Amino acid sequence: MTTDYKKISSQIATGAGWTVLMRFGVRFIGVISTIVLARVLVPADFGLVALAMLLVTAVEVMAEFNFEVYLIRDQKAGREIYDTVWSLTIIRGAVMGLLMIALAGPASVFFNEPRIEQIVYLLAAITFLESLQNVGIVDFRKHMQFDRDFVFMLSAKIIAFTVTIGLALWLRSYWALVIGTMSERIVRILLSYRMHPFRPRWSLAGWHEILSFSSWLLFNNFLNFIYTRSDTFFIGKIVGTTSVGLYSVAYEISNLATTEIVAPIRRAIFPGYAKMADDPELMRQGYLDVLSVTLMVTAPVAAGIGLIADPFVRVILGEKWLAAIPLIQILAIYGLVSIAWSNTAPLFLALGRPKVVTLFLGIGVIVILPSLYYGVSEAGALGGALAITFSNFVILLVAVFQVVISLNLSLVQLARAIWRPLFGIAAMAFLVTLLHRSLPADVSFLASLWKLILLSAVGAVVYVTATLGAWRLSGRPDGPEQQVLGLLLKGWSKVRRASAENQD
Repeated sequence: MTTDYKKISSQIATGAGWTVLMRFGVRFIGVISTIVLARVLVPADFGLVALAMLLVTAVEVMAEFNFEVYLIRDQKAGREIYDTVWSLTIIRGAVMGLLMIALAGPASVFFNEPRIEQIVYLLAAITFLESLQNVGIVDFRKHMQFDRDFVFMLSAKIIAFTVTIGLALWLRSYWALVIGTMSERIVRILLSYRMHPFRPRWSLAGWHEILSFSSWLLFNNFLNFIYTRSDTFFIGKIVGTTSVGLYSVAYEISNLATTEIVAPIRRAIFPGYAKMADDPELMRQGYLDVLSVTLMVTAPVAAGIGLIADPFVRVILGEKWLAAIPLIQILAIYGLVSIAWSNTAPLFLALGRPKVVTLFLGIGVIVILPSLYYGVSEAGALGGALAITFSNFVILLVAVFQVVISLNLSLVQLARAIWRPLFGIAAMAFLVTLLHRSLPADVSFLASLWKLILLSAVGAVVYVTATLGAWRLSGRPDGPEQQVLGLLLKGWSKVRRASAENQD
C-alpha cells in the first residue's frame, strides 16, 4: 500500500469521522425535534409540509446542477471558476423561485389542499435567498477541512431547532415546521460569509465547461428525485395526508443509518475518490475499504431499527403512531439495501463517468413507478414501502455489476470485504427476534421501555461479538475491524493525552 494511499485514506477516515459526528449532532437535534413535534402536532401536519416540500424539491432537482461537485473534482479550479459557479447558482435560484410561485396554486388544487400554496410561496422566497450563499465554503470539503464544515452545518441546525420547537409550542401548527426550515437556510447564508474569506464576484467566464459536466448531474438528480420521492407522491394522491405523515416519519426513523451516517461518509469519500481517480489500484482498494467500513458501522443500525420498531414507537412516538410500526420494519430493509450501494455514485462521479449513475438510476425509475402504483393502490402506505424496497434490490444488483466491471473486481474480493458484517447482522437479527418473541406481550409504557433497552443492548452485544469473532477466526485479516479499532484507539489516545495535559 503506497504512501499516497495511506495519506488519502487517513484524510478520508478523518473527514468521515468529522462528518459522521456532524451528522450525529444534526440528527440528535432532529430526533429530539421529531419527538417533541410528534407530541405537539398531528400526522396531518407532517403530511401537509411533506407535500409542499415535494413540490419544492421537485423544482430544485430540475435545476440542480451540483456545481460544487465540479469544483471538488477540479482540484486546480481558480477564482474565475468559483465566481462563475456563484453566478450560475444565483441564476438558478431566481428561476427556481419563480417556478415554485407559478406551481404553488396548481399543486394545491392537485392535492386538494389549499394550505400548500402559502407554504410554497414562503419556501420560494428563501430558495432565492439561499442562492446568495458564499461559494467559498465548498473548500471545506474540497480540502477536507471537515471540522469547519462541522461547525457550519451544526450551528445552523441548532438555531433552526430552537426556532421550530419554540414556534410549535406556541402556534401548535404546521407553520412551525415551515418557518424552522426557513430559519436554518437563512443562518447558513450568514455563516457562509462569516466563516470563509472568499468574496465572490459576478462572472460567467467559465460557464461552458461547468455546464457541460454538470448537465449529466442535472439529469441524474432528476432521476434520483423520481426514484426517492415518487412514494410520497403516490401515497399523497391515492391515500391522503395522514398516511403521508405516518410514512414520512417512519421513513425518517428507519433510514437513520442511511441519512445520518452513510450520507456524511459519502460527503467525505468523494473528495478522496477524486484524488485517487488516476490510479486504478488505489481506487479499487479505496472502494473496498469504504464499502466494508460503511457496512460494518451502519448496517447494524439500519437492521436494529427494524428489530426494535415496536417498542420504539410505543415509547418514543406514542399510541397515535402505532400504524408506523410495520412501515418502519419494511423501510429498515430498504435502508439496509441503500447502504450496500451508497458509495457507487461518488465512485463513478470521481471517475468522470456520470452516465453510469444515470444507467442504474434510470433502471430504478423504470421499476419503481409501476411497483408504487400497484403497491399503494392495493395496500396503501405499506404497499409503497414494499415497492421501494423491491426497487432498491434491483438497483443494488445493477450497481454491483457496474462496479465489478469498472474496477475489475472479482466476486471473491467483494465477498471477503463484506461477509463478516453481514454475518454479524444475521446473528443479531436471529437472536433479537427470538428474544422479542419470548418476552411477555405487555404493551404498557414501562414494559415497552424495558423491551426497548433490553433488545437494543442485546443486539449491540451480539453484533459486536459475532463480527469480531468471525474476524478472529479468519486470522485477523486487514479489514474494517482493524480500521475501526485503530480509529477508536487513536481517539482514546488523544483523549488521554488531552486529559493529562489538563492535569498538568
